[in-house]
Amino acid sequence: MGVVLDEFAREAKQEAGWAYIKSIVAKHVAQRDIQQRFAELLNEHNRRAESLDVYRRIAESAPKDIGVQVTYADQLDLNAKKDESAKIYSALIARPDISADERMGLRRKFAARSALQGDNAEAIRQYQIIVAASSLDFGATSELARLYILTGHEADALPLYAKLAEQTAYPANVRADMLSREGAILEKLGKKPDAAARFQAALKLNPAEPMAIAGLKRLGVQ
Repeated sequence: MGVVLDEFAREAKQEAGWAYIKSIVAKHVAQRDIQQRFAELLNEHNRRAESLDVYRRIAESAPKDIGVQVTYADQLDLNAKKDESAKIYSALIARPDISADERMGLRRKFAARSALQGDNAEAIRQYQIIVAASSLDFGATSELARLYILTGHEADALPLYAKLAEQTAYPANVRADMLSREGAILEKLGKKPDAAARFQAALKLNPAEPMAIAGLKRLGVQ
C-alpha cells in the first residue's frame, strides 16, 4: 500500500492514491490483516482520525479478541480519547471468560497505561490489586510506592519500601536503595531518629548509597 501511495505522491496525486487504496481495502473488509495494514499506513501519514475509525471497525468485528481490543484502546489514547480507552480496559478486566493470568496481564497494562496518562487514582487502584495478589512483585510494589509519594501519601509508601528492603534475594544495592527511600520519607515526616536508622542500615548494605550519605549529612549524623 505504501509503495502505491508513494507512486501517486511522486505525481503530486496523493489524494488520488488514497482513493485508490481505499477502493481496494473496501473490497477486503473481512480480511483483518489488510485492514490493520491500512490503519497503520494511515497512522504513518498522520491521518489518525481515519486510522482510529478503521481500528474501531476491526474491534467491532472481533469483540472477543483481547489483543484487538487492547490495540483499539491504545489507539483511542493516541487520539486523546482517554475515557473511552479506560472503559475498554475496565470491560476487558471484568470479563468472566478470561483466565486469571490474562486478567492480571490486562490489569498490569491498564495500571501502567493509567500512570502514563496521568490518571494516578486509577493507576493506584490497579497497582493495589496487583500488589495484594503478589506482595513481592518488585516492579508493581515500587511503582505503587512512587505513586503514593507523587500524590502526597508518603506514609502509605513506607510499608512497601520496608517489604522490599527485607527481601534478601534482592541485590544489596537494591535493598539499600529501598532503605534510603524509607529514610527519606521518615525524614520528611519529622521522624529523624528513624530516618537516620534507615540511612545507616542502607550504608551497611552499600557504603556508596548516595541517598543515605546525603540523608545522614542533612541530619548531622556521622
